[in-house]
Amino acid sequence: MGIGEMVGWYLSLLTGAILFTWLTNSTRRSVLITAVIHGTVDVAFVSPTIPMTASILGALITLWGIVVLAIAGSRYLSRVGKVVAIAKNSSFTRMELPVKP
Repeated sequence: MGIGEMVGWYLSLLTGAILFTWLTNSTRRSVLITAVIHGTVDVAFVSPTIPMTASILGALITLWGIVVLAIAGSRYLSRVGKVVAIAKNSSFTRMELPVKP
């Protein structure tokens, strides 16, 4: 693996983490949806169908992560703001805090 491939791999990992964090936050903390998409990406990475699959998929994940970061913002990686559960009388109330610019 050359230096260019290593830099691309690192950027793909970084933006992939941003993407999966945004996905979890945007689906009301659904780990199932994030896990299914992560598994799909993993299978696609090792697919022998197209020789450049890993490079193309890595580039797409990097671009998608950058777009999500630009649109959702870096504060909570979510358009709805931070979700907080508050305990009241042995039950929890869900409350969404607004995103501050």
